[in-house]
Amino acid sequence: MQIAQHLMPNGMGAHNDFRDAITELIKTKKLERIIETGSYLGEGTTQGIANALVGDEQVYSIEVNPRHYEAARKRHRNSIITFLLGLSVKRSDIPTDISFDVPDDIVIDHLDHNRDILYRQEVSFKVPDEMLHFALAKLDFQPDLVILDSAGHMGLIEFKYLMERVEPGFYLALDDTNHVKHYHTCESLKTVDCELIWQTEQGFGSRIYYIK
Repeated sequence: MQIAQHLMPNGMGAHNDFRDAITELIKTKKLERIIETGSYLGEGTTQGIANALVGDEQVYSIEVNPRHYEAARKRHRNSIITFLLGLSVKRSDIPTDISFDVPDDIVIDHLDHNRDILYRQEVSFKVPDEMLHFALAKLDFQPDLVILDSAGHMGLIEFKYLMERVEPGFYLALDDTNHVKHYHTCESLKTVDCELIWQTEQGFGSRIYYIK
Protein backbone atom coordinates (compact mmCIF):
# COMPACT_ATOMS: atom_id res chain seq x y z
CA MET A 1 0.00 0.00 0.00
CA GLN A 2 1.04 3.60 -0.59
CA ILE A 3 0.62 6.21 2.15
CA ALA A 4 -1.37 9.29 1.14
CA GLN A 5 0.61 11.73 3.27
CA HIS A 6 3.84 10.67 1.55
CA LEU A 7 2.35 11.17 -1.91
CA MET A 8 0.47 14.38 -1.12
CA PRO A 9 2.05 16.08 1.94
CA ASN A 10 -0.14 19.18 1.63
CA GLY A 11 -3.30 17.17 2.15
CA MET A 12 -6.09 15.76 0.04
CA GLY A 13 -8.91 17.61 -1.62
CA ALA A 14 -10.98 17.56 -4.76
CA HIS A 15 -8.84 18.50 -7.76
CA ASN A 16 -9.80 20.83 -10.57
CA ASP A 17 -10.72 18.06 -13.02
CA PHE A 18 -13.27 16.54 -10.67
CA ARG A 19 -14.64 19.86 -9.44
CA ASP A 20 -15.10 21.11 -13.00
CA ALA A 21 -16.67 17.82 -14.11
CA ILE A 22 -19.25 18.19 -11.33
CA THR A 23 -20.05 21.73 -12.47
CA GLU A 24 -20.39 20.65 -16.11
CA LEU A 25 -22.56 17.65 -15.26
CA ILE A 26 -25.01 19.71 -13.21
CA LYS A 27 -25.23 22.37 -15.90
CA THR A 28 -25.57 20.13 -18.95
CA LYS A 29 -27.96 17.62 -17.37
CA LYS A 30 -29.84 20.33 -15.44
CA LEU A 31 -29.58 18.39 -12.19
CA GLU A 32 -31.67 19.85 -9.39
CA ARG A 33 -31.56 17.36 -6.47
CA ILE A 34 -28.04 16.98 -5.17
CA ILE A 35 -26.42 15.41 -2.11
CA GLU A 36 -22.77 15.61 -1.12
CA THR A 37 -20.99 13.92 1.78
CA GLY A 38 -17.79 15.48 3.04
CA SER A 39 -18.17 19.24 2.62
CA TYR A 40 -14.76 19.74 4.24
CA LEU A 41 -14.05 23.49 3.87
CA GLY A 42 -16.39 23.95 0.92
CA GLU A 43 -13.54 24.52 -1.53
CA GLY A 44 -13.67 21.34 -3.65
CA THR A 45 -16.77 19.61 -4.98
CA THR A 46 -18.94 21.92 -2.89
CA GLN A 47 -17.57 24.82 -4.92
CA GLY A 48 -18.10 22.79 -8.08
CA ILE A 49 -21.76 22.43 -7.14
CA ALA A 50 -22.10 26.11 -6.27
CA ASN A 51 -20.58 27.14 -9.62
CA ALA A 52 -23.41 25.37 -11.45
CA LEU A 53 -26.45 26.44 -9.43
CA VAL A 54 -29.11 28.72 -10.91
CA GLY A 55 -31.20 29.11 -7.77
CA ASP A 56 -34.03 26.59 -7.75
CA GLU A 57 -32.11 23.42 -6.89
CA GLN A 58 -32.25 21.41 -3.67
CA VAL A 59 -28.72 20.77 -2.43
CA TYR A 60 -27.58 19.11 0.81
CA SER A 61 -23.94 18.92 1.87
CA ILE A 62 -23.04 16.79 4.90
CA GLU A 63 -20.01 17.39 7.15
CA VAL A 64 -19.19 15.60 10.42
CA ASN A 65 -16.48 17.97 11.71
CA PRO A 66 -18.07 21.04 13.36
CA ARG A 67 -15.15 23.35 12.49
CA HIS A 68 -15.18 22.28 8.85
CA TYR A 69 -18.97 22.59 8.77
CA GLU A 70 -18.82 26.18 9.99
CA ALA A 71 -16.06 27.06 7.51
CA ALA A 72 -17.98 25.58 4.56
CA ARG A 73 -21.22 27.21 5.60
CA LYS A 74 -19.50 30.58 5.96
CA ARG A 75 -17.85 30.25 2.56
CA HIS A 76 -21.22 29.55 0.94
CA ARG A 77 -23.40 31.76 3.14
CA ASN A 78 -24.97 33.37 0.06
CA SER A 79 -25.63 30.02 -1.62
CA ILE A 80 -28.80 27.91 -1.62
CA ILE A 81 -26.77 24.91 -0.40
CA THR A 82 -28.10 23.49 2.87
CA PHE A 83 -25.25 22.31 5.09
CA LEU A 84 -25.97 19.46 7.50
CA LEU A 85 -23.76 18.83 10.53
CA GLY A 86 -23.56 15.14 11.34
CA LEU A 87 -22.37 11.66 10.49
CA SER A 88 -23.69 10.45 7.14
CA VAL A 89 -24.45 6.87 8.24
CA LYS A 90 -25.47 5.11 11.45
CA ARG A 91 -22.85 5.39 14.15
CA SER A 92 -23.11 1.63 14.60
CA ASP A 93 -22.07 1.20 10.93
CA ILE A 94 -18.50 2.25 11.79
CA PRO A 95 -16.55 -1.00 12.35
CA THR A 96 -14.77 -1.61 15.65
CA ASP A 97 -11.69 -2.75 13.71
CA ILE A 98 -10.79 -0.50 10.79
CA SER A 99 -8.65 -2.56 8.43
CA PHE A 100 -8.39 -2.99 4.66
CA ASP A 101 -7.36 -5.60 2.14
CA VAL A 102 -6.30 -3.75 -1.01
CA PRO A 103 -3.65 -4.17 -3.75
CA ASP A 104 -0.21 -2.64 -3.23
CA ASP A 105 -0.84 0.19 -5.69
CA ILE A 106 -3.88 1.49 -3.77
CA VAL A 107 -3.34 4.52 -1.54
CA ILE A 108 -4.24 4.47 2.17
CA ASP A 109 -4.04 7.10 4.90
CA HIS A 110 -1.72 7.03 7.92
CA LEU A 111 0.94 4.58 9.04
CA ASP A 112 0.05 1.15 10.40
CA HIS A 113 0.68 1.91 14.07
CA ASN A 114 -1.85 4.74 14.39
CA ARG A 115 -4.17 4.29 11.39
CA ASP A 116 -7.15 2.99 13.35
CA ILE A 117 -7.19 5.76 15.95
CA LEU A 118 -6.63 8.54 13.40
CA TYR A 119 -9.46 7.29 11.19
CA ARG A 120 -11.74 7.17 14.24
CA GLN A 121 -10.81 10.72 15.17
CA GLU A 122 -12.01 11.94 11.78
CA VAL A 123 -15.63 11.00 12.62
CA SER A 124 -15.65 11.04 16.45
CA PHE A 125 -17.75 14.12 17.10
CA LYS A 126 -20.88 14.50 19.21
CA VAL A 127 -23.17 15.19 16.27
CA PRO A 128 -26.32 13.52 14.88
CA ASP A 129 -25.97 10.48 12.67
CA GLU A 130 -27.83 9.19 9.58
CA MET A 131 -27.73 12.56 7.88
CA LEU A 132 -27.55 10.84 4.48
CA HIS A 133 -30.94 9.27 5.18
CA PHE A 134 -32.24 12.70 6.24
CA ALA A 135 -31.07 14.30 2.98
CA LEU A 136 -32.41 11.44 0.85
CA ALA A 137 -35.80 11.71 2.55
CA LYS A 138 -35.92 15.42 1.72
CA LEU A 139 -35.55 14.41 -1.94
CA ASP A 140 -38.05 11.52 -1.74
CA PHE A 141 -35.07 9.15 -2.09
CA GLN A 142 -34.74 10.24 -5.74
CA PRO A 143 -31.62 12.42 -6.03
CA ASP A 144 -30.22 13.43 -9.40
CA LEU A 145 -26.62 13.38 -8.17
CA VAL A 146 -24.88 11.97 -5.10
CA ILE A 147 -21.24 12.80 -4.40
CA LEU A 148 -19.53 10.53 -1.85
CA ASP A 149 -16.35 12.11 -0.50
CA SER A 150 -16.14 11.58 3.26
CA ALA A 151 -13.26 10.30 5.40
CA GLY A 152 -10.81 7.79 3.96
CA HIS A 153 -12.36 4.75 5.67
CA MET A 154 -15.98 5.70 4.93
CA GLY A 155 -16.34 5.14 1.18
CA LEU A 156 -17.76 1.62 1.03
CA ILE A 157 -19.78 2.16 4.21
CA GLU A 158 -21.51 5.18 2.68
CA PHE A 159 -21.99 3.46 -0.66
CA LYS A 160 -23.75 0.47 0.91
CA TYR A 161 -25.87 2.76 3.08
CA LEU A 162 -26.87 4.81 0.02
CA MET A 163 -27.69 1.86 -2.23
CA GLU A 164 -29.97 0.30 0.39
CA ARG A 165 -32.16 3.41 0.32
CA VAL A 166 -31.89 5.28 -2.96
CA GLU A 167 -34.09 4.91 -6.04
CA PRO A 168 -32.10 4.08 -9.22
CA GLY A 169 -31.68 6.57 -12.04
CA PHE A 170 -29.06 8.99 -10.64
CA TYR A 171 -25.45 10.05 -11.09
CA LEU A 172 -22.90 8.86 -8.53
CA ALA A 173 -19.63 10.78 -8.21
CA LEU A 174 -16.70 9.30 -6.29
CA ASP A 175 -13.50 11.06 -5.31
CA ASP A 176 -10.32 9.06 -4.51
CA THR A 177 -11.03 5.93 -6.55
CA ASN A 178 -7.36 4.83 -6.51
CA HIS A 179 -7.49 5.19 -2.73
CA VAL A 180 -8.83 2.82 -0.10
CA LYS A 181 -11.79 5.22 0.26
CA HIS A 182 -13.43 4.09 -2.97
CA TYR A 183 -11.40 1.14 -4.26
CA HIS A 184 -13.95 -1.35 -2.90
CA THR A 185 -16.82 0.90 -3.99
CA CYS A 186 -15.61 0.70 -7.59
CA GLU A 187 -15.23 -3.06 -7.28
CA SER A 188 -18.81 -3.30 -5.97
CA LEU A 189 -20.10 -1.23 -8.88
CA LYS A 190 -18.99 -3.98 -11.26
CA THR A 191 -22.09 -5.89 -10.11
CA VAL A 192 -24.44 -2.89 -10.45
CA ASP A 193 -26.32 -1.89 -13.61
CA CYS A 194 -24.43 1.34 -14.24
CA GLU A 195 -22.34 3.22 -16.77
CA LEU A 196 -18.99 4.88 -16.13
CA ILE A 197 -19.37 8.25 -17.86
CA TRP A 198 -16.26 10.12 -16.70
CA GLN A 199 -12.97 9.49 -14.95
CA THR A 200 -9.61 11.07 -14.21
CA GLU A 201 -6.36 9.92 -12.64
CA GLN A 202 -5.67 13.38 -11.22
CA GLY A 203 -5.01 13.31 -7.49
CA PHE A 204 -6.00 9.85 -6.29
CA GLY A 205 -8.50 9.35 -9.11
CA SER A 206 -12.17 10.27 -9.50
CA ARG A 207 -15.11 8.74 -11.36
CA ILE A 208 -18.70 9.58 -12.22
CA TYR A 209 -21.22 6.80 -12.89
CA TYR A 210 -24.82 6.76 -13.98
CA ILE A 211 -26.72 4.24 -11.86
CA LYS A 212 -29.42 2.76 -14.05
